[in-house]
Amino acid sequence: IWTCAPMKHIILRLLNFKGAPLPTDNRNSHYSPVDIVIMAYYLIVGVFILISGLLGRLDNWWFYTLHHLLVLILIPTIIVKLDAKKRDIRSFIRLAYPLFLFGGMYRETHNLDQVIFTRPLDYYFIEWDRILFKCQPCVEFATRWSAPWFSEIIHALYGSYFIIIVLLPLVWWFRKRPDMVHRRVFDLTFTYIIFYMIFIILPVQGPRVQLPEAVNIPRVGYLFAPFFEFLFSKGGIAGAAFPSSHCGIATVVAAYSFRDIPKAWPIPVILALGIYFATVYGRFHYAVDVFYGVGLGLICSIVSGYVYNYFRSRGFTGPINNSIRNT
Repeated sequence: IWTCAPMKHIILRLLNFKGAPLPTDNRNSHYSPVDIVIMAYYLIVGVFILISGLLGRLDNWWFYTLHHLLVLILIPTIIVKLDAKKRDIRSFIRLAYPLFLFGGMYRETHNLDQVIFTRPLDYYFIEWDRILFKCQPCVEFATRWSAPWFSEIIHALYGSYFIIIVLLPLVWWFRKRPDMVHRRVFDLTFTYIIFYMIFIILPVQGPRVQLPEAVNIPRVGYLFAPFFEFLFSKGGIAGAAFPSSHCGIATVVAAYSFRDIPKAWPIPVILALGIYFATVYGRFHYAVDVFYGVGLGLICSIVSGYVYNYFRSRGFTGPINNSIRNT
């Protein structure tokens, strides 16, 4: 990696070593803050995978290593060279390509989350919920409000998570503001990376897998509830429960909606509240996962701005002209 000219150039400029002076014109940089955090994540996790594989703690480690190397090669050789000046598909890919990586990154955390701890840590979170709430909220909610029509509405709210992810980038795309598309994609990317790193360290699978009382509760409904039942039974992962990234991302989007869509902010806020409840009702998360997910989401919504500005101050403006205002 170090012998790769783009990676060496990026590291030197981030550290501002002698011999790597900052450019007088930030527009000369092909790399954006989004590129930096994505490549940093794939590099750090790639090294973790390589070490884990060599120590015999991870099966098929070579496959994951090749996947990370491929991404680290594609970003500097193809992605950063896409033109973002025109409003076409290439421009959108250049500005928002991490949106297409989140799913794979999320799924990969399940394959890596028992390298450090060899068994799930759900017992502690089950006890945590019991001590704080004197019950298991996910079981209480699902059994107390078990009508199919109610379950269907709550599962639909849970599904709105996939809409809320792309909401603000699309809003700014149709407003012809590529700078804000880029900024909101960075906020999402930074938040996801923080959550994914925690998922890899702490293997928590959630009540739908580890809590017997929750496992045996039928998932009733008409469309959304059966869909999620099918999804998790066939291709769902068992992990990535603490903290709740659903709640974290929903919180970030809700927080920025007050600024980005001041006349329509109730929509993402209501969806976020629905997602908070749905993650527990659907037995996807323990209640403590929600509180920590919301809290970490709020922290990320604040910190991401400082991180974004730091990278831009180092000349990493990417496809966004430095003359465009930074919000």
